[in-house]
Amino acid sequence: ERYESVDAFLRSFATAAGAAVAADETYTPAESPYKGLKAFGEMDADNFFGRESLVDELVAAVGDHRLVAVVGPSGIGKSSVVKAGLIPALRRGALPGSDQWVISDMFPGSYPFEELASGLLRVAVERPDDLVEELTRDELGMRRIAKRILPPDTTLLLVVDQFEELFTLTAEEETRRRFLDGLTALAA
Repeated sequence: ERYESVDAFLRSFATAAGAAVAADETYTPAESPYKGLKAFGEMDADNFFGRESLVDELVAAVGDHRLVAVVGPSGIGKSSVVKAGLIPALRRGALPGSDQWVISDMFPGSYPFEELASGLLRVAVERPDDLVEELTRDELGMRRIAKRILPPDTTLLLVVDQFEELFTLTAEEETRRRFLDGLTALAA
């Protein structure tokens, strides 16, 4: 025999134990803070803890360098520490002015320029029709487009998550090379 709810079970258990359950004591389901194998996202920052020193190291690295790579074995939590640790810290102003930065992310996938265009459009104030064409035109395409579509005097933090997809999913060597050249120019 099963109870129809946790509340019914608790009432029955309390009665059997000789205590009464107040009418306002009811079970309220809450979202579990445990993600299993899923990465923590920016919205999970309140439940992401235990990596404060690593987040501090990443904040310092971002403050010191234009390009920062987070490298480690698969499943170790690289995406989580960036999305639920680093980005919220920057949004809170961990670096001077970082609370005003424009932050976007992307996964390179099979078509990295198209994915980059989607990531940039999420934060763009202008939406050009020829975005992918402009991004791929030459090695300065990413830099030119960032200046064109973002607010003036904006600092862009671009998170390229699962960067290895550029090598595992992008079939054309020329596309991969042009994308790397563009990122290098953007970081410069």
